Amino acid sequence: MTESIWKERIRQCDSTLLIHKLEHIQSGWDHTILIVNDNLVFRFPKKIGLETALHKELELNRALQARQPSLSVPKLTPLFIEETLVGLSYPLIAGVPVKTIEEQVTLSTTDCQHIGNFLTALHHITVDELPNLHAIHSHSFWKTLYNHLQQIIFPQLETNIIRAIDVVFETFLETLSTDTRLSVPIHGDLTTANMIYSQSEQKLVGIIDYTDAQIGDPAFDFAGLYWTYGLDTVLSVLRYYKTDECKQGIVERVKRFYGLQPLFHHLLYLHEQKELDKASPFVNRFLKLKKLGGFK
Repeated sequence: MTESIWKERIRQCDSTLLIHKLEHIQSGWDHTILIVNDNLVFRFPKKIGLETALHKELELNRALQARQPSLSVPKLTPLFIEETLVGLSYPLIAGVPVKTIEEQVTLSTTDCQHIGNFLTALHHITVDELPNLHAIHSHSFWKTLYNHLQQIIFPQLETNIIRAIDVVFETFLETLSTDTRLSVPIHGDLTTANMIYSQSEQKLVGIIDYTDAQIGDPAFDFAGLYWTYGLDTVLSVLRYYKTDECKQGIVERVKRFYGLQPLFHHLLYLHEQKELDKASPFVNRFLKLKKLGGFK
């Protein structure tokens, strides 16, 4: 869609807004992301029929705002066209995604404290507050992902890599089939791409993008930290994370599967882009972290 069409779409949602500048952000997977006048974000789903998903985000956002986490979360405003919910807007959280500055910035103890406090608030929201939030990461979900990898990616991988993925996945699926732990609201995509960092203040300031939020294993929200920064950062965050569960259990689930599974999504994405030849750094990261999980 052209800039003029997007401007018209925004005017349909807010006829009082004067648009002086419109920037189209290319990084959105499921949404078109537009920044208006350098201070207001508009997000529109790329597929129709996602009204329930938008309601899910609004419910979670209200529940989080009520708990006043120490890291900023987007203050969402629903966008309607003829009484149909078509998108969301929120004031821009000033800063840059940590992903864009990973090589220059490490998370401080204070940053880890804020992440721990944020996850405590998120994971203690009651399921009753979120009627549109559902479980996604079922045994069937992970089994389907595994089958997808076997069919599409495995024929292009070396035998030792296939064996490494097999043992990780099969061990996890066996454990998951007998798991009875309590599920909680989770972010579902807590990676450095969704952590906002203020370079002027030299600190983490916000967490964005709740499109993958669901009811699930709280350990999953530590996966991105483990994949990018390793075990020490996860342990640092856990010091400030409050839970009735044994924290070592969270660590083990991260080390043995959740913190390794980012590789699978990287492989599928690279395959879609016809760039699987660029997978070596991700594979090497996986193999290194796999050893920390106690696998032979």
